[in-house]
Amino acid sequence: MDFSAVGKASTEAKRFLARLGLDQNFVKRIAIAMYEGEMNIAIHGGGGDAPDCRALAEDIVKGEAKLDDCIVRLRKINAEL
Repeated sequence: MDFSAVGKASTEAKRFLARLGLDQNFVKRIAIAMYEGEMNIAIHGGGGDAPDCRALAEDIVKGEAKLDDCIVRLRKINAEL
């Protein structure tokens, strides 16, 4: 498992949202949720072409991937079946 990138996207988002002047508690909750998502990818990831959440998000924005390509999401959906 590669934990080297965990926290980078959430930290960047937290700084960006804080610069926008959003409520500090709201920004904190968003950053925590993002960090948990990053950890989930690091722990449970292991498939697809995107090496991490950020890369997948960028691919989705560019139209080169879709949300269903997220391995964590697919595992959750399969577990609910």
